[in-house]
Amino acid sequence: SPVWGGSDQALFEVKMVRITVKPGNENCFTGCTDNRLVLTPPANNNTPLSQFYGGFEAGSSNFGGTDANGNSVSAQTDITQWTSGSLGNNPRYRVTNNADSVNISFRPFSPHSGKQQMIVSRSANSNTKVWYKTIVAPTSPTQTYYFTTGTMKVWVAKVDSGGANPTIVLEVVGTNNANNDVVLARTTFSFTTQAAGQWVQVSVNEEGITLNTYKKIQYRIRNTNTTANSFALDDICALFPQPGTTPVTLTALKANYANGVANLNWGTQQESNSSHFEIERSNDGNNFTSIGKVAAAGFSNLEKAYRFNDIKVNNGVNYYRLKAVDKDGSFSYSNTVAVQVSIKGISITGIYPSPFVDKVNIALAAENSTLVTMRLLDNMGRQLRQQTSTINKGVTNLSFANLGSLAKGLYLVEVITDGVVQSQKIIKQ
Repeated sequence: SPVWGGSDQALFEVKMVRITVKPGNENCFTGCTDNRLVLTPPANNNTPLSQFYGGFEAGSSNFGGTDANGNSVSAQTDITQWTSGSLGNNPRYRVTNNADSVNISFRPFSPHSGKQQMIVSRSANSNTKVWYKTIVAPTSPTQTYYFTTGTMKVWVAKVDSGGANPTIVLEVVGTNNANNDVVLARTTFSFTTQAAGQWVQVSVNEEGITLNTYKKIQYRIRNTNTTANSFALDDICALFPQPGTTPVTLTALKANYANGVANLNWGTQQESNSSHFEIERSNDGNNFTSIGKVAAAGFSNLEKAYRFNDIKVNNGVNYYRLKAVDKDGSFSYSNTVAVQVSIKGISITGIYPSPFVDKVNIALAAENSTLVTMRLLDNMGRQLRQQTSTINKGVTNLSFANLGSLAKGLYLVEVITDGVVQSQKIIKQ
């Protein structure tokens, strides 16, 4: 594509022709492969060219206000545009085809690609955002959306033939539910060996934004120098994070202990694309391990109730929390609850699986080490199996194996200790 360039200096006139070539499949509307903005929007995209901000081909219309949702119409800047007259010492920007058309002391060089580049001159305030774009997650009556990932790349160049070296800062900033701005990712690049007009690509990536936290994300470019310096920007390519519904909105996890079992209960107010809940337990409140899994509803705008019984509790304090996992692998944690376990006597905390096929597991909670006898009876009361074992203080797991030959139906498991008989029914599949 032919691109013309020149100078608007009144003292002389320069005429030139530039030829630039870009890959035919390049499209910065959908990817940052070569990080150049195509000169016209795709045929299936009705957004006007002024809405796209990466290559500065729309001139000053690269910068605009915000829409009804608070999103930047294109992009924004804190710096005043310079259009004519003396540049002066105040920070200014100009979108132009040649660096030397802003200031004759600048080295003349062309944009990184396309027809235009943005020249930032005399920027000395580190709080000044020379380029930024804000996006806000949508909302609906029944769903809440949040951001999770995002990427921005930009080509930068020093424009002064001499003077201070610019320092460019790329940042991803999120606004959380408390309306606090949090820097999620930052890249700092200082020009040291680069000559004026030498383009360098800088990028910033945020791949782990905390779920259910950020409804507004801002991508911004600024500099940290405390002395005036100048630089050029071109081909900003931002793959903004896609908003997604929170996988699950949890109600508080609750727990209680009774008869050797910790009973956990929780609920959800809404679910979207949720997969399952992992139940995690800890002895110290810091190091958790998974002890079970409960399937989630997947999609629901109604309140759902869930429960899990821990039949293998430890004597003392047991800490529990939930890991709510989405179908794409993202997850969030619930609150942590503590359950004080003080085992008295001996009790059956669980017999599983039910129905069983070949094996029955019996979980016993005991106050002290003791001798127990277990019996497996059919529905007529006839004894099929018997075994005597010593169980330890706390939770012990015993079993009857090789039961595949038994007929389908109802069976009874008895646990006898010190003349006391406890029993539970179980079904053979």
